[in-house]
Amino acid sequence: MAELVEFETDHSSSSSAVSGQLSPISEAIDALNLDPTLSLSKAAKMFRVCGQTLTNRYRGKSTIRKAAGIENQRITPKEENEIED
Repeated sequence: MAELVEFETDHSSSSSAVSGQLSPISEAIDALNLDPTLSLSKAAKMFRVCGQTLTNRYRGKSTIRKAAGIENQRITPKEENEIED
């Protein structure tokens, strides 16, 4: 039977980019990459994330926001640069 690897997690920060810590999904993906015997469902439970979301991200599917890309922008990158100057 595969040994369950314990990873420390800190889910107290709501903004991982600001705090410099990985999101629970990213931590779960790292754990999966480090331990080939760890299943997706066990990783999802360990890191308290949605199993389907973890599966999608692990298999390389992008988020809905990333898939929409530039369509979410109200101004073009050129207009944004003009505002900054």
